[in-house]
Amino acid sequence: MAQTDAQKIYDATGEQIQSWHYHSCLETGRRHQTIGLQVILKDPEFSRVEATLGILVCRHESLRTYFAMSDGIVKQCVVPYDKRLFAPQYYDIRGRDPESAIAEILDSPAGDLFTVDTPPLMRTLIFRVSESLASIHLIVHHIVFDLWSKKILLNELTEIYRSLGRGLPVSADPHPIQLRDYAIWQKDWLRHNTKAAILFWRSKLQQPMSQPVPGGVDATLSVLNTVKADRYLQFFDEPAFKALRSLSARAGTGVATVLYASLAILFYLLEPESRPLLAMPVACRHYPWSRSIVGYLMGGLYLYPSIEKELPLIEFIRTLFAEFLQSAGYLIYDHAIYELNEPNLRCNCTIFVNYSDANAGQRLEPKDAEGYYPVNEPAYYALAWETFEYENGLQCSWKYNPARLDATRIGTIVSLHKTLVRQICDQPEISLSELQRAITPTVAV
Repeated sequence: MAQTDAQKIYDATGEQIQSWHYHSCLETGRRHQTIGLQVILKDPEFSRVEATLGILVCRHESLRTYFAMSDGIVKQCVVPYDKRLFAPQYYDIRGRDPESAIAEILDSPAGDLFTVDTPPLMRTLIFRVSESLASIHLIVHHIVFDLWSKKILLNELTEIYRSLGRGLPVSADPHPIQLRDYAIWQKDWLRHNTKAAILFWRSKLQQPMSQPVPGGVDATLSVLNTVKADRYLQFFDEPAFKALRSLSARAGTGVATVLYASLAILFYLLEPESRPLLAMPVACRHYPWSRSIVGYLMGGLYLYPSIEKELPLIEFIRTLFAEFLQSAGYLIYDHAIYELNEPNLRCNCTIFVNYSDANAGQRLEPKDAEGYYPVNEPAYYALAWETFEYENGLQCSWKYNPARLDATRIGTIVSLHKTLVRQICDQPEISLSELQRAITPTVAV
């Protein structure tokens, strides 16, 4: 593969290599492979919308990137901006129910999976809802985009559109730091730190860990990240969410740490003899220069929470947060390991739980074919727990492997968790043993 004036070729990041193999091996739904961004415009000027999108694509190389194999190595290939290539698709749905019409089109071949070896990996769909209203949908493949990037793009899109409307000059020059710069930093860091990081995590997890290699992902894995998983929704209303925020402020942590602690306690109460592994993806934006990059930058934290029954609950929360910070600053993401050197973790996202219900009569086999414990494979987990913060509440989505757990058991677990969170917020000074006595009848249900 040759680099030309029309196309630039760079090393891919560890995240992109993993995503490339994942995309190549697994048949998954479009929504899993992509991240969507929606903007509602009143009295839209479509020429201004297209100019705004063009500036965004020029600024961020990730939006002009596709991937190819070169001598057995995954490379990111950046193409120049071409208005025709990135032209939006227009749909006139005036007179129809907007929600059903948009859903129908997004679920049609127009919303099919991207092919990562063919640009563009971003599509724009513009729906004319009425004479004065339009709904703009940007769909971007996850291999070049994450939720942090979504916020960056939304802020810039709004700013550019408004500035153009006021006749203000707007630069389309590329940002000074792009994802290729992150790839260079990552490769250098891995060259100097991989061995130390592997030794650290082997010791921390007290079990063997496979070497991070740019290998493929077995097609039988990752059931929780595919359409095969079932889902159970849980809601914390505004008073409950305020109580969570109040407790997190008192503990000196974030809401995510309190929720993480609640899960550790939950699974201890369900199976006191077990020690589930809880894993959290974390945005790799700990260096200030990385926070303006549009791309896919994720890492993972893995903990076996130690339970001390006489420790006050609020101290358990603080201990867990300290454990994050004592992890020697290392994040794992599938085939790469990263450094975290800032005690400012916002982990309010997915948590994977290696929990196998004793009532199900079977346990997850932790070792892979080579005898390693695949701590970075979602198939190792029976549950995935996602949280979404809103101004007036918190939504939790429990994704579970239906081959391991059923809806009835998940419903019981969710009900217990809600009771548990309420107790923790109401009485954070009591110990775990006191909490256990207070809700033992609930656990027995």
